[in-house]
Amino acid sequence: MKAHVGWIPIVVAAGFLMFTVLFDVFELPDQDYYGTAAQIIPVLIIAFAVELGREPRLNTSTLVTVQLFVFLLGGELAALLGASGALGHHANDLLAAGTSAALAGGFVAVALIALLGPEAVMGQRRARAGGR
Repeated sequence: MKAHVGWIPIVVAAGFLMFTVLFDVFELPDQDYYGTAAQIIPVLIIAFAVELGREPRLNTSTLVTVQLFVFLLGGELAALLGASGALGHHANDLLAAGTSAALAGGFVAVALIALLGPEAVMGQRRARAGGR
């Protein structure tokens, strides 16, 4: 069970991305959405980095930890591109879906760590090293 927990955020983010792009049921957000996301995501990255330093049970090489940083960095990139308007109006739907999917995947990764505890998402290599 532990080996499969790390794939949950990927499935949620990919499903969210596919749903928002394929079915086009949501209205595009205003420019404020991207600006707000671009301001909030770096705070989340810093908070998680501080928490990694404070909590010795969290392993920085676990799949969920790496996923969280990748999701947040991807969401930040999409939010910055959306806020700047650098890709024009044609890419707004993809940028909105990318920002939202990254935030959804990051939220699920944080929820897994919070609800299941660091031990449940640490991975086999870390668990064996702690048992020696």
